[in-house]
Amino acid sequence: MMKSKKKKPIPNFKSEQDEQEFWATHSALDYEMEIVEAEVKIDPMARTRLVSLRLPERLIADLKEIAREEDLPYQRLIKLCLQKFVEVRKAKAQRRTSEVRG
Repeated sequence: MMKSKKKKPIPNFKSEQDEQEFWATHSALDYEMEIVEAEVKIDPMARTRLVSLRLPERLIADLKEIAREEDLPYQRLIKLCLQKFVEVRKAKAQRRTSEVRG
């Protein structure tokens, strides 16, 4: 049977730089780590699904150029554009519903 090695307490650091230098040369496995229980909630709307779209090459080129200017991956830019479109349409529909009721 393997005897467990006594773990050392983590030292107090004067600065973040000191802490970074320490962990660059030491293994966290040798030190006592505090286990913190956390409640994690997963937003079911955050799930993603792969979709395949056929888009005109010129549109893809334009999207890539805009994404480069925005420092984003172009797929992320497409997702953001679609999200914004849906938000605008939902807000417009909600205004119409409020006007009919009001």
